[in-house]
Amino acid sequence: MNSRSNNGASLPYFGNVSSGRRLGGNNSTSTSNSNNNSNNGTSNTRRLSPAKFLVFLGLCIVSLLALSRMFTPAIDSPIDKPGQMDEPADDMEQKQIVQQILDSRKSSYSFDDFTDEGLAKTENEHLLPTTAVLLGWKRIEGLKLIVNYLARYPYIKQIIVWNNNKDITLSKRDFAFDSQYGPRPELQVYNAAENLHDIAKYMSCSLAKYKHCYFQDDDWLNTHMDALYTNFLTSPSLLHTNTQPLIQMEHRRWTFTNENYDMHTGFSWLGTGSYIPQEKAQRLLTQRGNSTLSMDRSKFIDMYFSIWTNQYPYQLVNYLTELDQKKEWSNEEVDSHWSTVFINMLTDCTLHWWATLK
Repeated sequence: MNSRSNNGASLPYFGNVSSGRRLGGNNSTSTSNSNNNSNNGTSNTRRLSPAKFLVFLGLCIVSLLALSRMFTPAIDSPIDKPGQMDEPADDMEQKQIVQQILDSRKSSYSFDDFTDEGLAKTENEHLLPTTAVLLGWKRIEGLKLIVNYLARYPYIKQIIVWNNNKDITLSKRDFAFDSQYGPRPELQVYNAAENLHDIAKYMSCSLAKYKHCYFQDDDWLNTHMDALYTNFLTSPSLLHTNTQPLIQMEHRRWTFTNENYDMHTGFSWLGTGSYIPQEKAQRLLTQRGNSTLSMDRSKFIDMYFSIWTNQYPYQLVNYLTELDQKKEWSNEEVDSHWSTVFINMLTDCTLHWWATLK
């Protein structure tokens, strides 16, 4: 029996056909033995003792309780008094973790190597200055924290903050830098008249001072900045992303290859830390103009970018640190991140991506 059907779907492997014949032989022997046992007035049936049955039942109950505990979402503790607004213990613990990271993390790269004089040295010719692009919506405090955090990494030479919330006006004065790590990066802040969603990220990158951009959402803290940057230096023309183990496994499912059409590409999430060449951001804007994507779908163009590069993304797998994620996507009608990803991937990506490459 083959392990694959004609349409390529994977099927379970049950062994050789001869094993089925052995099963048939065993059945015949069993029947013969049962007839002999009935003639002899004896029985081979083994009864489970009450003690063993109780032990088995107890193990089953414990296993079920453990599983229910794993898959039941945590519920915040109720507020005992009307005026009591204390934060849940989980939130307090998370803030302590974030603070420990902010107090201890710094780059292994030297700020001196990323000055104009340092970058001109022969031994530093492999180093590439980058522009960090951050989108703002409602999690302004998380945005401020990330701006301050990125400033301690010398290869982040410029930070562009694009504010998609027309009800809030941001300026450079809203962002503070810790001077103990090194010179502050150049900061640019743009306030949009309307919410442009993800496409604003690529617009900002296309206008960046440097030839490579670092993308980061405001609800995650990338504690592997140096590792991602070092990996990016090995192949600067590729997309380099940072994600969690479970998400990376999902990304592997969305890898596509077709030699007849020179297709070799894959999907990758960008919001938890990623490096892209500026030319790919500029090319994406051209691809969007040549495609039939509606404006609504173009706002979530993050889901098309990695596919449309026609390159396999380079993904690092790390455990990430969450920031405030209570105010999720700026599209309040979106109930689930991944449901939107699936809908966009299945309905549009496979139809339009190849045409836009030409």
